[in-house]
Amino acid sequence: PLSSTCLQVIPPKGWRPRCSYDDIDDLVIHAPIQQMVAGQSGLFTQFNIQKKPLSVKEFRRLANSDKYCTPRYLNYEDLERKYWKNLTFVSPIYGADVPGSLYDEVDVSGLTEYQSLSLLSVTHH
Repeated sequence: PLSSTCLQVIPPKGWRPRCSYDDIDDLVIHAPIQQMVAGQSGLFTQFNIQKKPLSVKEFRRLANSDKYCTPRYLNYEDLERKYWKNLTFVSPIYGADVPGSLYDEVDVSGLTEYQSLSLLSVTHH
């Protein structure tokens, strides 16, 4: 069960939020994954199905639809119960491993080679 845990995310030193996210709607999720779960009585099988490409705009519309939006819940334990209860009825869809970046380009002129290589793994995919 979920417990009451406080989590603080600390971005790396030098990280800056993107100026605007207005242009991400056309970003394509090339291989969204639908997680299928089947089973009963405590014995379940999980497998993934690759779906057709979706734009971020289409993915957002899907995520906010009645079928996929977060259900009403009383507390985190209630939400977790609803998640596990509905997992075999509504298969979640994930949009991970998308090429590109949601971050602004970084000007690396004037940085040392080491600093440039450190930024390379963060800003260029």
